[in-house]
Amino acid sequence: MEHADGLPQPQRNQAVLTIALGIIMAVVDSAIANVALPTIAADLDASPAFSIWIVNGYQLAITISLLPLASLGEIVGYRRVYLVGLVLFTLASAFCALAHTLPLLTIARIIQGFGAAGIMSVNAALVRFTYPRSQLGRGIGLNALVVAFSAAVGPTLSPNPDWVSYLVRDDGRWKRSTIFTLPAHALVHVTIYNFDGASGLRNPILGRPTGLVGPEIVDGKPITVMPPDEPSHTFAVPQLGIVVPVAPVGDDAKNQCGYAPCAMSMAHRTIEFTFRTGKPGKYRWQCFVPCAAGFVDGFGGPMQTIGYMDGFLNVV
Repeated sequence: MEHADGLPQPQRNQAVLTIALGIIMAVVDSAIANVALPTIAADLDASPAFSIWIVNGYQLAITISLLPLASLGEIVGYRRVYLVGLVLFTLASAFCALAHTLPLLTIARIIQGFGAAGIMSVNAALVRFTYPRSQLGRGIGLNALVVAFSAAVGPTLSPNPDWVSYLVRDDGRWKRSTIFTLPAHALVHVTIYNFDGASGLRNPILGRPTGLVGPEIVDGKPITVMPPDEPSHTFAVPQLGIVVPVAPVGDDAKNQCGYAPCAMSMAHRTIEFTFRTGKPGKYRWQCFVPCAAGFVDGFGGPMQTIGYMDGFLNVV
């Protein structure tokens, strides 16, 4: 029996939209979880070694079932496999949202992976029967574009920034906040947990802590200067004459963090210092170097966006 040469309009556009939405969900869900993993691990108080199974379970379920489900589609019909996969994926997504422990979330992610495999295994076949033969190349190209776009946009939908940032702890949770209100003529004690590696300084003078009350403390030990090739960043308040080089995580350190917020169980350095606020005013604080490397005046670049590694001290 010969199949019809594609679907007529407007059914074709409706089918294309349905196929695209399904594949977008399956691909984006994988990318989001990769980036959000540190946050999930922190919320569930799980170690990195165990939390990685949130991602592994999803990917392994897809890998082992993709070809068998594609074969099953040839036997029972592509539409049935697609619909069962879509329903399973949707129910598993609700299961993920309700999961409050790592084992439950991992089980939900595995089920979700089988659902995603049902969607992905028959995706190309559905495209083949949706477009007429003369437009099949266009259909395959559009489908590939949707997959590539979904993989690229997934990380941007995650609650984590994809670059470094300063986060503050508030009621047990990390949030991005870089505008602080402080009392005038007060001593302020700051503790920074740095999870980033070395970047180096353009000016070795910036490796010497200045403008502080007492020494800079790194991992419990006072320092007077830091070699210019070591610091990750500098915490600076130019109007107050404050420059604090931030000690890096070693390149060979185990359990390094890739995206903020990072769990305290991951490799990090602890930097402590105290400064005096002075008279009332609005003071700009920033990661002066190397965050603005390449900008002559020391300002510019995405890492110096207010709310990431730049902010204000409102002294009142």
